[in-house]
Amino acid sequence: MNLTRAIFVAFGMGAILCAAGDRDAIRAFSAAPVRFEPAGSGGSGRYVARGLRYRFDFEKNQAFLYAGNVTASLSFVGASPRTVLHGTNELRSKTTSFKGNDRSQWRGDIPNFGRLEASSLYPGIDLIYYGTAQELEYDLRVRPGADPRRIRLQFEGPALNQKDPVAYQISKSGEKVMVASRYHQNADGSFGFTLGQYDRDRELVIDPVLTMSLYLSGTSNDQAAAIGHDSNGLIYIGGTTSSSDFPLSGSSYQAATGGEDDAFIAVLDPTAAPGSQVVYTTYFGGTGEEHLLDMVVSGNGVVFATGTTDSDDLPTANAYQSTLGGVTDAFVLKLIPSQGTSGLYYASYLGGASADEGTGITVDSAGKIYVVGTTQGTDYPMVNGFETSLAGTQDAFLSVIDPSQSLTATLVYSTFIGGTSENSGQGVALAPDGTVWVVGGTFSSDFPIAGYCYRYSYISGGDAFAVRLNPSLGAKSLLYGTFLGGSGQDEAKKVLVDSKGRVILTGYTLSIDLPVTSNALQSQYGGNTDGFVEILDPSIQTANRSDQLVYSTYFGGSYGDVPYSLKEDSSGNLYITGFTMSPDMPVSSNALEGTYDNSLDGFVLIFNPTQKAASGPIFSTFLGSGGGVQIATGIDFDSKGTVYVAGYTSGDLFHALGGVPNAKGDGLSSAFVFGFQAPAGISHAKTHHGI
Repeated sequence: MNLTRAIFVAFGMGAILCAAGDRDAIRAFSAAPVRFEPAGSGGSGRYVARGLRYRFDFEKNQAFLYAGNVTASLSFVGASPRTVLHGTNELRSKTTSFKGNDRSQWRGDIPNFGRLEASSLYPGIDLIYYGTAQELEYDLRVRPGADPRRIRLQFEGPALNQKDPVAYQISKSGEKVMVASRYHQNADGSFGFTLGQYDRDRELVIDPVLTMSLYLSGTSNDQAAAIGHDSNGLIYIGGTTSSSDFPLSGSSYQAATGGEDDAFIAVLDPTAAPGSQVVYTTYFGGTGEEHLLDMVVSGNGVVFATGTTDSDDLPTANAYQSTLGGVTDAFVLKLIPSQGTSGLYYASYLGGASADEGTGITVDSAGKIYVVGTTQGTDYPMVNGFETSLAGTQDAFLSVIDPSQSLTATLVYSTFIGGTSENSGQGVALAPDGTVWVVGGTFSSDFPIAGYCYRYSYISGGDAFAVRLNPSLGAKSLLYGTFLGGSGQDEAKKVLVDSKGRVILTGYTLSIDLPVTSNALQSQYGGNTDGFVEILDPSIQTANRSDQLVYSTYFGGSYGDVPYSLKEDSSGNLYITGFTMSPDMPVSSNALEGTYDNSLDGFVLIFNPTQKAASGPIFSTFLGSGGGVQIATGIDFDSKGTVYVAGYTSGDLFHALGGVPNAKGDGLSSAFVFGFQAPAGISHAKTHHGI
């Protein structure tokens, strides 16, 4: 088993900061250095570090976390009995202890240290603890000639994650030289490090950092579909649950399940103590079935979500449409979790007499909501659209809602998008100039094409499409429309627009002849179904229309690979999650998991299209090894360099990674979320909220 990750059940000060109280005070506290102080008397060699709702106790080869009723530990198996534990970097602060009424036990002027060092933990290897009150870190310093294979870590406790290790050396010129590193599990259950080539005549530093993971699960099926975060660092998960006992926390808007399947929204504080990271959850649904398919979160913690419902009693608020229109309708939701039971600001059906579903959502700076989806209804509501009638058996749609208006006036624009065959809308994104991009798939040779587009002719087998709209222009709102793909079936799933106005989209393809660019990450079709990433620049108006395709690549192995989520940071790195059935899906040397588990695995891919293809991805990994099915549906990242992944598993994902087992059996799915340290070379850049 090839375990490299950060998903080991361990402990972390980054998981212990209190979730409530004054945010400014918390931020100030979290920036302060962690303080280590001697414990006991008579030179016992023990140290302690305290914070809000937690305490760490350190011994020569062990560290223990106590947070409420939770206990976790980190042990170094086979450590030397000659290990010496001592504080370094003495701080100006002192501690005074008045314990009990026996004055002889009162202590004053207890020194505080900024670092704690276990010298000669193993022959030639030292351990150094340090960090802030928000996050504990430790380095393993391997002196020249020492053997890092002696290091064996044992974790016990709740589901908190150990991030992917970072190893490096300092060259003669003073530069940091990264060394490939990953975890491996030993036969006794402990973990060690597998390292790439390095200079054994120079000191090596191995730097694992600690983070979090958890299941969101009742006793039935639970599936996460989307993830986001706000400016305070809270993590938001949206999905679907069949569990009547889905764990509720905070002042839920809807505290009981409405029917067989409900949407859910969960808010997590990754800095909170183990067991208290979930600060808010709510159901959203009626007595039928709801499936949340996409969600976006504003910087101030407002949730916008869409999906599908067949409930005739869905909760509504200020709705454009307050009753179920047909077989299934799309739904649109605006929720403010921090306002508890009063937090439902907008909720509406959106549909006609046939089947309709919302699959993509975004919001502009004025609070207008843009929903993309698919409809089979000739009576799907239309307002100022460029296409006002259903062209095929099913069409894509774009609807724009302004919640600041009242009731039926909230729908300010709505249009069909499609030709005379089947069409589906999947993703939506706003451009810097305020126009809107919609992507999806079409089997229509007469799909609406407009502008000086990349490709105006349909090939065969189903093409991806991208259209650009300006809703304020009503009947003339279609500005650009193009086919994308090869001779097999292609469908775009997600889209974003960068600061230059270039369109970045990902999806899946069955085309062996997908056009790829010379700098493609993977220039050949892997087989069965591959993912793809394309970058389109419509501003290029050369005689050769194909010049608009400035980047295109496959990614995948010899079986099925399908992406679900796409994000970009300010450095142009792309983050993609999905699922794979390919044992030979390309993985990077720093993978969390380098091998396929012979089932259906999630995957995470991070790469930069501007980098040379020969250098490979920055990061690529399987997510599996727990049996069952693993699907990664959402990805996000914060300014501190933590990457968060959400999805669902019917296996024992975290247990296989060294964490607590999934208690749910019988092949039922559990929603999951975990965080890991961004690989070396990734900037700590904030994600685009689009709001």
